[in-house]
Amino acid sequence: MNPASKRLRDRLREATRAAILDAAQAEFSAHGFSSGRMEEIARRAGVSVGTLYNYYEDRGALLEALLERHRELLLSRVDDALAKTARDGFEGRLRAFVGTVVEHFRENRALVAVAIEEELAGGRRNPKKVHTLRELSVRAEALIAQGVKENALRRDDASMFPTYLVGILRSVAVRVLHSDERIESDAATAAILRFFFQGAGKRP
Repeated sequence: MNPASKRLRDRLREATRAAILDAAQAEFSAHGFSSGRMEEIARRAGVSVGTLYNYYEDRGALLEALLERHRELLLSRVDDALAKTARDGFEGRLRAFVGTVVEHFRENRALVAVAIEEELAGGRRNPKKVHTLRELSVRAEALIAQGVKENALRRDDASMFPTYLVGILRSVAVRVLHSDERIESDAATAAILRFFFQGAGKRP
């Protein structure tokens, strides 16, 4: 196979893979992971069932690929937001970090539900696997270090602040999943920042 033909074939394979993942996300969002049908995913993607299984051997492999794309998209969005605010102070960068995560959770509600379940199950199956929350924690640690350096945060217990921050974000994700209340990203971000900076104590 000449190089041009190989490049074309690779592009077609990637396009087919992307179409299958888009179809899987639509199917799982509409019917849930347990009720989503592989035949319907193939139909949505415009491929045969046999072709679908050539790319993903079973439902679990398809789900893992979909969740991996979800993780990469979230982390890419977070990194872009942090890069755009690289010259800003701590509070502005924290707002960008929190707002990006909350908005991503809101936009991908159904998939986040599956991701949280898989995060727990996956951690038991493979403790060495890098998961979304762990990657968010790495970014949170860098942010907290900036906050301490700028004297925006106290040094006491600062080592725990990344854990608190990511825990709050995960709790927001759970609330998005289990509440009929519409979550507005800006309002949720502001509430998280208030809680993070001021705590839960009654204000004078």
